[in-house]
Amino acid sequence: MSEQNEQLVRDFFAALSSGDLEQVRPLFHPEAIWQVMPKNIPGEGIHRGRDYICDEFLAPVTHRRCNRGRD
Repeated sequence: MSEQNEQLVRDFFAALSSGDLEQVRPLFHPEAIWQVMPKNIPGEGIHRGRDYICDEFLAPVTHRRCNRGRD
């Protein structure tokens, strides 16, 4: 893996762990596809498009992580 690719992966996970999906959004191509291979788990299947991935697939996960312990 090139240093540039490695940095991109590090940036993605840093942005994702921050819970700020607006930092994550530009790291995806507008027509990105995220496929969850395991079956019978939340989020399984194919998720298409940057906005859908961020707003529908990742948002519930980051929301739960960010609000853990506040309920």
